[in-house]
Amino acid sequence: MATGSTWLDLPVKAGPVLYVSAEDELDELHRRIVDIGRESLFNLEHLDRLHLVPWAGMDAMLSAPEQHRNAMKPTPLWHQLLEVVRRIKPSLLVIDTLADAYGGDELKRAQVRSFIGMLRGAALQEDMAVLLLAHPSVSGIENGSGSSGSTGWNNSVRSRLYLERPKSKSEDVDDDARVLSKKKSNYGALAGEIPLRYQRGVFVPESGEISFEREVALQEKEQA
Repeated sequence: MATGSTWLDLPVKAGPVLYVSAEDELDELHRRIVDIGRESLFNLEHLDRLHLVPWAGMDAMLSAPEQHRNAMKPTPLWHQLLEVVRRIKPSLLVIDTLADAYGGDELKRAQVRSFIGMLRGAALQEDMAVLLLAHPSVSGIENGSGSSGSTGWNNSVRSRLYLERPKSKSEDVDDDARVLSKKKSNYGALAGEIPLRYQRGVFVPESGEISFEREVALQEKEQA
């Protein structure tokens, strides 16, 4: 979105992006962006619409349980984040991850819906999409749902994607293979999976592995 290019060979609406990371420090984010830029053949100077907020090692809680109520209330940090949103006016806000931003009980449906409602309210008011990253539970991995905690997480969001390692009956495991699938899609078709491969620091579609011509272009860019 920040570069106006495609994502996994799919068209994407261009616009500013605000990425909040409570897992990785700024140096790590920059390293990954360099890898993505190299594989995608875009110039890093074109990333003026990508805004990074590194909260790794900090208290990144955006909501906390209310006393005497089974609901959540925004923290001062959430209001600070909203000020940044109103200044930047992003088309997409990414929050990484749920475990850092959500201060409630993942199993309490009322708290879950209250938290998601807070994010949805900001999305509607600021005219942006919100992408909340989360890790699946052990059972969510085993049954293939990719879920964790209350069913309220899946029921409250409008769309949910799941990135997983493809299941194989053979003993040979491809450590670089992944599958991105839709688990919920209120505004589009549900069917469809995108096989991916991790190469040179970036996930690419299986059908989009680097060709000879692309490899030459990459080498020329690196030597420039």
